[in-house]
Amino acid sequence: MTDFKKIKLSILFKRLTTLTYSGYNADDLIMDDGTVPVIVNSSKNNGVAGYSNYKALNEGNVITFSDTVNPEETIFYQKNDFIGFSHVNKLIPKFDGFDELVALYVIAAFKRSIKGIYDYNKKFTSEIEEQELVLPIITDTDDKLDLEYIKSYILNIIPAFYEFEGNQIDEMSARKRSKLEDERAFILDKFLER
Repeated sequence: MTDFKKIKLSILFKRLTTLTYSGYNADDLIMDDGTVPVIVNSSKNNGVAGYSNYKALNEGNVITFSDTVNPEETIFYQKNDFIGFSHVNKLIPKFDGFDELVALYVIAAFKRSIKGIYDYNKKFTSEIEEQELVLPIITDTDDKLDLEYIKSYILNIIPAFYEFEGNQIDEMSARKRSKLEDERAFILDKFLER
């Protein structure tokens, strides 16, 4: 059985600042032929500014977030080893079985729990460890995540997401085609009026 309970982030994860190459800015680290992700304070591209040939300083299979800019928009799963950057933190799981599917679920709960609480003035650093997330916990335990439930849930919604996304794209394409056809007809009418 599964119960949904509030659980402090610090029970499940250890928060650390990411290891960085001190004195280097992103432009110094990023290389055209790089293969190691450089994770920065960004809400785009999974936080990846680019890739480097420098050695990765942080192990993958963690969650990263920025403590400065729109924190709920900068929470990402990092599958691969990476180079960190100033103000980028990482959450290292304290439990076995953490993977991308579990991360997707935890990130959604994490974002929901902090929305509108933190910003540039109220930084999202050590107090974040006390943030409570509502997560599926195995009944009769205080803090054991129901990983089977989480993985099953994520695997069940992924096809629905892609179906929804595909329908949205189809609808947009149809609207664009219709609009384009209307524009072509208008131009043709104007041309024929001459």
